[in-house]
Amino acid sequence: MSLRQSKMKEKIHIVFSPDENYAVQAGVAVLSILYHSSEHERFHFYFLQGERKLSDQSRAKFDQVIKAYNAALTYVEVDVTRLLKFVNSGPASFISAYYRMIIPELFPDLERCLYLDCDLLALGDLAELWDTVKPDTGIAAVSDCNIDRDRDRLKKYEAIKRYFNTGVLLMNLRRWRECDRTESCLQLSADPTMHRFADQDILNVVFCDDVIFLHPRWNILGGQKSIARNKEWDQEWREILQAPRIAHFAGGKPCNMWMQHHWSMEYWRMLAKSPWGREMPDLGKKMFVARLHRLERLASRTLRLILDVRMNRKAGSCRIVLFGRLLVDKKPRCLEPSRNRSHTGFSGSQPVSSDIVMRPSQVDKTRQVHQSFHSMASPTEPFPWNQVRPVRGGKLMTTLNRFLPLGRKYHPLLRFLNSRHGLVALPFYRYQVLKPASWMRSVTEQLASGSDVVAEFQAIKPLLQKCQNGHLVDVGANIGFYTLLFRATSPLPIIAYEPQPLLFKLLQWNIAYNQLPGVETRNLACGAHRGEVAFGTGLNGSVIPEKNKAPNDPLPAPETPVARDWEQEARQATTHGGRTRVPVTTLDEDLAAIDKIALLKIDCEGFEYEILQGARALLQRHRPLLFIEVHPEQLLTFGHSTRAVLDLLAPDYDLEFWYFQLGRHARRINRSLAKFRRPRAHRCANAAEMLAVSTRVPGPAQLYFVGRPKRAA
Repeated sequence: MSLRQSKMKEKIHIVFSPDENYAVQAGVAVLSILYHSSEHERFHFYFLQGERKLSDQSRAKFDQVIKAYNAALTYVEVDVTRLLKFVNSGPASFISAYYRMIIPELFPDLERCLYLDCDLLALGDLAELWDTVKPDTGIAAVSDCNIDRDRDRLKKYEAIKRYFNTGVLLMNLRRWRECDRTESCLQLSADPTMHRFADQDILNVVFCDDVIFLHPRWNILGGQKSIARNKEWDQEWREILQAPRIAHFAGGKPCNMWMQHHWSMEYWRMLAKSPWGREMPDLGKKMFVARLHRLERLASRTLRLILDVRMNRKAGSCRIVLFGRLLVDKKPRCLEPSRNRSHTGFSGSQPVSSDIVMRPSQVDKTRQVHQSFHSMASPTEPFPWNQVRPVRGGKLMTTLNRFLPLGRKYHPLLRFLNSRHGLVALPFYRYQVLKPASWMRSVTEQLASGSDVVAEFQAIKPLLQKCQNGHLVDVGANIGFYTLLFRATSPLPIIAYEPQPLLFKLLQWNIAYNQLPGVETRNLACGAHRGEVAFGTGLNGSVIPEKNKAPNDPLPAPETPVARDWEQEARQATTHGGRTRVPVTTLDEDLAAIDKIALLKIDCEGFEYEILQGARALLQRHRPLLFIEVHPEQLLTFGHSTRAVLDLLAPDYDLEFWYFQLGRHARRINRSLAKFRRPRAHRCANAAEMLAVSTRVPGPAQLYFVGRPKRAA
């Protein structure tokens, strides 16, 4: 095709929103698009730049790629002031995810454009999509194959029949303007419950009946192949392999050298051709690892051709095929629960479920736990004594993890060996921690980590040994890890705060099961003032910031539906982040009657500054030792910072600063080797180093402040 004919064709407008953290990924995406195209002059790229911009060095590299292919690139400045009025969930650095909602206003002269995430790799000519698909709907997108895990989260939006991924969007900007879709998206952004995939959920709600779906080859997600189980998906996967177009590294970013993606090798090859790859000293090592992954996939497929084993433990079925010959074909059995099996260890006992048989040695333990739980001040729900069991396969998993440290990736093994109902008991120091069996990833991670499941215990143990009298206060007790550690290390009385209803139940059950004396639990949140706050109901529940909420929000955020029982509540906590309302107190008021406080521990996911504001009198009166987990990014959502916490404590306390996530800044090969040894703590030399670490991108998710009162002058 001649240059003149190419110029006569419509320009292809492609929009990205990269910052410096995604410069390499965006560079590979742009290069792959141009590399697979035969009409480079048609492509016009637009980079949306907000508060976090590309550096001058990165812009020079992009200009080098664009000039080499005779394409066009325009940098568009985005005023985030309007977005900040609506968006109130997640760290401020994620605001760029909402830029796509205001594209029609940024480009009033364009009728359509193609929006792409940065973590993409073009495997074919995108001109085919631009020329053949001209939607009369607002957008054209690809269905998200990984959405089954989030169906409960989306039940409140009945209009969503089919969920799409927003990494590749062919946008009809003219229709956006006619229907005022931008304003609808921004209004819905004020909903504080939409914080898991907020921008994607919003677009699915607004365009639930205004979207056409593309073939999955235009947005091949990381989990696409793993879901290809039935005939429909198998057929689609074969079609994808025949003509792939865009690979999307969602969930596992391409910069992770150990990421097993079907097209990871193509990514590294494209990176080697780019200006960024020429400056990467370990690129050859990463390409070697990608080749190993390809050989591993080939060996796995070959093994399945030789030996195919399909088992369903719950149904009791088993099918084994060796070299095409059927060896075992056991049909599902029908289980009838025993009608007369019951436990008579104490009066008023409950029947035991059909899949749990209690040994005689468990009777006395169960009686003690039952009595211990009902002796507590305010039990929230009957203790499920007949649903506690040890983890099957725990020793096997820990042995395998010792030689091949894959951590929680062993969870399919434990999920296969254990029931998904009831509670499992895990060893923890000289006690046992109870967790719902539906939290098998968390169970696997704890078994793999052992006593190091909470690495910061290394820093708090010396403080506990110095506490001679007074109370130990645990703010943000979760299910009771710190409470168990306190009791294992010190005989002092404990007061534990946990506002999230499900976590509070588990906290009480762990205290009762281990028969911990001298522990008082309070189902309250702590803050700077008394009142109520919105609280997330996920595994690590936290206060949901409600600032910048639109006063006339047409779609008020619904609270999480009440679960039938604690097991459904536990499953909901792993699948989506709902919200509830919890009461708030201040430590100054709630602990006013306590004579002496020896240690104050705070772990509240970014709300620590508010808690300290409500404990000023307590700190002056008792001068307790402090152990505070500080979350730099989450502090920003409440309008505070790490420096604000430092300034609040520095006048009265000598502070030490620790963090344990050295691996986040190390090379991936070093992080893999680190799995063979215990997590190592790093102590910052001074406050300046701590502040530098807290602003590092990417930085540690948590910092730990260890405070000792200053001696009086």
